[in-house]
Amino acid sequence: MAEANSGYPESGDSWLEEAQDAEVLIIYDPDDKLRIEKYILQYLKKKNIKYVIPDYHIIHDGIEIESITNAIYRCKKTLIILSQSSSSKIPVSLEMILALEKSMKTNRMSLMLLMMDGISEDDIPKIPVMLNASRIKLVDNIHERCLDELVEKLRADVDLTVALPAGNFSSGMVWSHFLGYLKNILPGLPTAICDDCKWFNPDNVEERGRMPVCFFMLLPASGRAPTDINHEDENIRQVGHVQILCGKRPFQPNVYEVTDPEDGSKYYCCAEYPGAFCCLGAICDLGICNMSPQQRHLEVERFIYQMEGILNHKENPQFRGLAKLLPYNDENKNSQTSLPSYHLLRAIKGELHKATPIVERLLQTQISRINELQTDFKFHVCLVYDTETDSDKNLAEKLRRVLEEKGVRCCQARSQDPPKEIENRIRESRWIPMFISQSSLKSTHWLQLWLAELLSLSASEGQLRVLPLLVDVQSSDIPDFIRWVTYIDVQKEPNFCDRVLQIITGESITLESQVPVGNVAFGLAWSFEVNYLHHFLPEIERLLNEKLKTLQVDFDNSVCLSGVLYEIIPKSCQCQSSLAASDKDNIIKEVASLKYKKLVHGTQRLFHSTIYLLKGDDDKDYYFVGEYASPVKTLYNMNQSMIAGLNNEQLVKQVREFKELSEAIQNCQDAPEKRRNKCKFVYFDDTKRSLSSVLYEKLKGKEDKGIQNYWKQRKNAEPDQRK
Repeated sequence: MAEANSGYPESGDSWLEEAQDAEVLIIYDPDDKLRIEKYILQYLKKKNIKYVIPDYHIIHDGIEIESITNAIYRCKKTLIILSQSSSSKIPVSLEMILALEKSMKTNRMSLMLLMMDGISEDDIPKIPVMLNASRIKLVDNIHERCLDELVEKLRADVDLTVALPAGNFSSGMVWSHFLGYLKNILPGLPTAICDDCKWFNPDNVEERGRMPVCFFMLLPASGRAPTDINHEDENIRQVGHVQILCGKRPFQPNVYEVTDPEDGSKYYCCAEYPGAFCCLGAICDLGICNMSPQQRHLEVERFIYQMEGILNHKENPQFRGLAKLLPYNDENKNSQTSLPSYHLLRAIKGELHKATPIVERLLQTQISRINELQTDFKFHVCLVYDTETDSDKNLAEKLRRVLEEKGVRCCQARSQDPPKEIENRIRESRWIPMFISQSSLKSTHWLQLWLAELLSLSASEGQLRVLPLLVDVQSSDIPDFIRWVTYIDVQKEPNFCDRVLQIITGESITLESQVPVGNVAFGLAWSFEVNYLHHFLPEIERLLNEKLKTLQVDFDNSVCLSGVLYEIIPKSCQCQSSLAASDKDNIIKEVASLKYKKLVHGTQRLFHSTIYLLKGDDDKDYYFVGEYASPVKTLYNMNQSMIAGLNNEQLVKQVREFKELSEAIQNCQDAPEKRRNKCKFVYFDDTKRSLSSVLYEKLKGKEDKGIQNYWKQRKNAEPDQRK
């Protein structure tokens, strides 16, 4: 067993190996080293707490921490010690914050703060990863009692957060909605409306022009859709559906009747509240995720921006003009603009009377973004970059020259500048293009906690927008506290300066490069939870038991894993039409379907899964409910897409993160007990193992703790029905 460090190890010591066996990773400002060693670390040694301290190296004006992310992932707890003089000088890097965020989101690690010198809650850096940490105050007159509390918490089981921290929701939600729904319905929408929809009647003079060939997406600021839209707005009611068949799969987008309150005339349109989008409201209602109103508003804007980018991509000409996003503030109940009918009516009339609706739509978007730029800020742009990184510095200088030539007012916030000057320049600017590279990710002298707090708070208050410019890193390397709406991969876009100009001036953009995807796993996991598992999991046991009563089986040699849904996640993300279809061993058989209807977000949803039979080597028949996890199919389609920037390396990373995030959501302390542990995520390398062998291991008992044998219950409770 590795021994605890007694201080900072010499360069070359393998401190990272000790992290594997340590109970806690301890991080503090080197200026506090002597007193922390004298009082706190000595006390932890006395109590036999095994701790590890990072290997610090002084470089230039900062500190380099080698392998800090690996240490965070290896340790179950991380303790950050804050003092009055150094609460904003803790040696952190973007890479370290990113590791803390990811560990907390998947409940792999607990973050604790030890607060010395009488510092208060207000002194804690206001970034989500810090605000979600548990705290202990070290008070001088009860010093030993406080340290005893610290030891007790360090020895306790991992202190998982009650509510999971928020992350990047919209990226996954947008791609899920586009690939799973819009991509299927939009190409067939004109035919479905013009040829088969009774509300579209161009031959009737009175009704001519009352229904546009366009699909409207209602995007309320709350992220919530009414169960019955007529109860929310008397000027609108659902009257039916249009039928769109994509392959063998039917789709039925809603048709609404909208009444003009001025003259009583009636208009019709095909519209819906996007199910993926409405996850935002559902997540807040469930209470198992710490999402603030500011974060929700950011996600609404991010959803709009990314969806526009996909629909207007040069590779998607077949979608042009067929979809319109209608964001509105439904939280201001005293205004008619809070009603969906107000926005639908304006959009319908606008589409009906425009020869080129897509041009007008983009123009409206452009005008709104230009208006946002017309603020009282002193500068349009503040370039944030690390001057110790030559590539970042050179790219920043290039961007500054291009923008200033176009009349954009620019300033710079460089790592060499005094903190007060950096703060003033950022607060005086509307947009913050921020260069992130491998070097700046690891730097501790550039993005310190005070600057991270400034960027996070300013973005939350709507005072600025951070625009990450990625040099040699991936989109998943953008920490959550950077509230970005979109980002630019500099290496993939040689003309990145023009893209920055387009974004900050509000010029309408038809993307020619790949659409930024961000960390899609987070949004996919939450969308899967609130749009599917939340509704279907509570019904599975009832549906399964009802269905099994109709089947002819050998009761004595059968095992039914009742109430559990198995979600299969192959590493390659390649999913067949069913589990049986992909079983090369031919021992998985499809038995029956489970179906359940429910009204969700104002739309009748059909939830369905499949009962399978697996014949085991122990001569038992295992009945279970299983399926390929649908978000895995989304990831695979993104990887295959010409417009989604998700390469093979990112695909593997994202599918693992989806699995870990989904498990964290299922096991969260605030998740309803009746749904906890009701879903098993089975990840396996399908290039090395067969699906049937992996499932047999799971079904045979390795993960069956607490699952009852349905047949034994039935034989005892219903003996007469066996005859």
